[in-house]
Amino acid sequence: RRGWAIIHLGLTILGLFFAVLGAQFIGLITHGKFSAASDLVVIWILILMVQASGRSAYGSVYAFNEGRFVAKIAIASMCLGIGAFFILVPVLGMVGALLAVYLQHLAYRLGIQFRARRLRGIPFDDGYAIFGSGLVLAGEVISQGTRLPLELKIGLFVGLALATLLGFRKPARALVDYVGQVMHGALGATAASREPSMLGAEDPGDP
Repeated sequence: RRGWAIIHLGLTILGLFFAVLGAQFIGLITHGKFSAASDLVVIWILILMVQASGRSAYGSVYAFNEGRFVAKIAIASMCLGIGAFFILVPVLGMVGALLAVYLQHLAYRLGIQFRARRLRGIPFDDGYAIFGSGLVLAGEVISQGTRLPLELKIGLFVGLALATLLGFRKPARALVDYVGQVMHGALGATAASREPSMLGAEDPGDP
């Protein structure tokens, strides 16, 4: 569970970056041609957050051999996505198309969660996904609803990123500990490779 929380932490930081500074970043690397694509990237990240949630719910549903229900909810969510596509695309264009995909994934995910809780009563473990998605959406709304200068946008991103780290305290601490262990192991291996072998070292005083 902690591993998935770390994934949600990374996706939240990435989503906040593109929600607040995505237009400037994409405009910089594409010479101003595709700045509007930042909205598409934000929705795509939200889709990834939905896909990365509910691992225990999926496991419970399949453990109870609920394949028929999974097929039904998949068909229902696809129908919802197709309907949303025809409604949203004429109004929002490409953004509407991605929103339709997001709604499809969200409906499928909620259906699986509902079934899993009825079968086993598993605890709700998608708090990080909801918290992260809320922060990303807040960053998107603030960024789109106000014309902030670049300096204030950077400050907004830093503030929301700090709020993310506070909300993800446990997985953030676990990530820092893991990185520290990896670096310690790498440094230890490097130091060991530089030390001469005691068996192969010769005494300079030997003839």
